[in-house]
Amino acid sequence: MTEFICPVCRQRLTRENNSYVCPSHHTFDIAKSGYINLLTASKMNSKTPGDSKEMVAARRDFLDRGYYAPLREALKEEACSLGAEVYFDAGCGTGYYSSFVAKALGCRCLGVDISKFATDIAAKRDKDSLFAVASVYDLPLEDESVDLITNVFSPMADIEYKRVLKSGGHLLYVVPGPRHLYSLKEILYSEPYENEVSYPKYDGFEEIKRVECSFGMRLTSADDIEHLFSMTPYFWRTPAGALEKIRSLDSLDTDAEFYIIVLRKI
Repeated sequence: MTEFICPVCRQRLTRENNSYVCPSHHTFDIAKSGYINLLTASKMNSKTPGDSKEMVAARRDFLDRGYYAPLREALKEEACSLGAEVYFDAGCGTGYYSSFVAKALGCRCLGVDISKFATDIAAKRDKDSLFAVASVYDLPLEDESVDLITNVFSPMADIEYKRVLKSGGHLLYVVPGPRHLYSLKEILYSEPYENEVSYPKYDGFEEIKRVECSFGMRLTSADDIEHLFSMTPYFWRTPAGALEKIRSLDSLDTDAEFYIIVLRKI
């Protein structure tokens, strides 16, 4: 029996052959890779929500080359220090982080992403876990059903995270640090800026600590540099000609800087 619930009637889903079905007979087919699509038409803001197939492939290729491996290791260490029987990855992307964390925890991961292309890759990567296409603002999970949530650069849907976390459960929220990819900004902007550090209060959560994870990266492939650029918000909001600047580079030295914010549900 899966821990996902029907997005229509909110009843528990169970597997029947190649589909998941709820007691009211709402049926969701299992894709060849193993994921299920629980994003109803009323929750879709476009025909294909989320990152495109090309953007997802770029992220997969960049991450699989190990550039962000130190962050994945730091996330795993924090998760293992907390422990979990039911682990959920909000905005799981290609499953690069969740598959690694789930294996270290010794449990299956439940993950959702709004991009079907990302979810497809996550399901192919980790056959022991269960992934669904869904919005983090409308999670197909029961109240107080998970012990640990990871959120790596995904929207902070704190109301939903509070709802699905058990009392005393934890949320590991990864955000960029002030100097994250600053060298890339120096190429893109005439006046580069540091990321703002904020300490917002989330209703129902207390911040336990912040773990800094920073390391240098040397990219020597034009494809890797372009893939990194396409993963950032700068891809959408940089001045005209930015992509040409990026494509003119044959190497890039830059710093990666992250905070893992450890939050506990109170």
